[in-house]
Amino acid sequence: MANSGGRRNDGCPPLPTNRDRNPTPRRTRRRLTNIGASNGLLRQYFPKGTDLSVHSEADLDWVAAELNDRPRKRLAFKKPIEQIGPLLLR
Repeated sequence: MANSGGRRNDGCPPLPTNRDRNPTPRRTRRRLTNIGASNGLLRQYFPKGTDLSVHSEADLDWVAAELNDRPRKRLAFKKPIEQIGPLLLR
């Protein structure tokens, strides 16, 4: 079986080999999609090619707070703090 290239002689389907696997796993594509989404949000504050070193840390913190405090579709268009606040007060 070692020389059969993943094929079996007993009528069973072939065993998967490394060649059969997709070189780009689904998680990587999902992560790249998320990166693309965050890049689009960042472009609202910083145009493409902007040098971030000219902005102060306070400016970058303000943008991060704005992005983190936006309503989410997954949370029925509520802000994360609106969802977690009641849980923290229990």
